[in-house]
Amino acid sequence: MKSSILENFKTLYIYVNNKPVWDYKIYNNKLCLIAYNIENELEQVNGEELLSYLVQEEILPNELDLLDEETSSLVTSYKVENNTLNLISV
Repeated sequence: MKSSILENFKTLYIYVNNKPVWDYKIYNNKLCLIAYNIENELEQVNGEELLSYLVQEEILPNELDLLDEETSSLVTSYKVENNTLNLISV
């Protein structure tokens, strides 16, 4: 799934496999999402922050695949609920 999906969910917090994303990086033309359970909700990442990061790096959102950094698996689907975008990797 391409990172352009984030454009539709700018205000939502981003999760990967039910874990909040707290950091991210670009690696091998993929946007790697670093997610695990954290206690401080202020560290959570939303779609707007990720898109701003791509702009700073001069990358178009449709150029990168989303990757779960923990499992090295590509994101294949998503679910929206309770003000979160839960990205699902296999």
